[in-house]
Amino acid sequence: MTPIERIQEMEGHLNTYQGLIEELEACLKRVEAGQSSYIALRDYYTSQVYMDDVELSNQPDFPEEVYCGVLSEDAVYDLLDEHYQKGGRDARPCHQDVERTIRTQKNSGFPEFF
Repeated sequence: MTPIERIQEMEGHLNTYQGLIEELEACLKRVEAGQSSYIALRDYYTSQVYMDDVELSNQPDFPEEVYCGVLSEDAVYDLLDEHYQKGGRDARPCHQDVERTIRTQKNSGFPEFF
């Protein structure tokens, strides 16, 4: 690979990753904007009102046309668990990569960028 080809390849990587970071930022903003929905669902799921609604939905006169997936234990529990898992997992590897890059640059005599 020639130096020009390498530079062009790295420019492509730069542009690709910048686009991914922009998409991630937009997604994180949407998730943050939806926090009130998460909190309302979490509070409902852990309340006596939820248990009362589950009991109501099991009554013979409960309307069959009312969709009540929120009353299934697995749907809400799995979503809350996924929220928890995603919230703490994704930032650590990125942070570790940045720290490793800083150490490498310092050890190689590169100027500090961070």
